Amino acid sequence: MKNTFILSIICCTLLVFNSNAQLKLGNKKIDMGKAAQAAADAVTAVTLSDDDVAAICKEAVDWMDENNPVSAEDNEYGARLKRLTGNLDNYDGLNLNFKVYKVTDINAFACGDGSIRLFSSLMDIMDDDELMAIIGHEIGHIKIQM
Repeated sequence: MKNTFILSIICCTLLVFNSNAQLKLGNKKIDMGKAAQAAADAVTAVTLSDDDVAAICKEAVDWMDENNPVSAEDNEYGARLKRLTGNLDNYDGLNLNFKVYKVTDINAFACGDGSIRLFSSLMDIMDDDELMAIIGHEIGHIKIQM
């Protein structure tokens, strides 16, 4: 119901303002063409299915995997990650896959297709319990959206 209401408001906004209109709020002018495009983008985002998000994420993660040095499962980072996540291939219906990027950044990220990537420099400064907390945190990013 809430999404339907939001979509209705956005659609009405698109109909009321044409792409050349401007709105003045105080001393600022708002380009209604840009506002209409933003509203259209919001409609697209709201109407994406979980499968659409997973497909978009898979494409992005595949690119990231191809353009970053990925640790093999038999080296120190890959083996450690496999030991920590070996039994964690699915969480609450979401298939998970893990990899380590051998980079100097201290980071981790998760995507809507279940991909979770840790950076080797993060693994260097954390013990196993801390890494599992990070992994749980990353899973939470995905599951909270579903």
